[in-house]
Amino acid sequence: YEAGLVKNESKPFDKAFQYYTKAYKLGCIRAIIKLSICYLKGKGTQIDLNKALELNQQIVNEPRLEEKDRLDALFYLGYIYQTNNDKIDLDKAIEYYLLV
Repeated sequence: YEAGLVKNESKPFDKAFQYYTKAYKLGCIRAIIKLSICYLKGKGTQIDLNKALELNQQIVNEPRLEEKDRLDALFYLGYIYQTNNDKIDLDKAIEYYLLV
């Protein structure tokens, strides 16, 4: 996870994405946040709003994370439901925005 943070500060983000993925698979709960942003913004990987949606739903339900992280995830969920052509649902987007 820490290696991903260092690599995140430089470009390209490919290495950071690889480190976040590895840390997430090893159980580092903080890595899920950075990994979801990589998928959301296409940093080190292709934009994958479905994967970002899945990860942000996990963040919202993860009790070991800080409230700020959950609020960020709720905002991202609203954004995904507002912009993802596969899952546009403006009612859900508004519902998530209101929770923030």
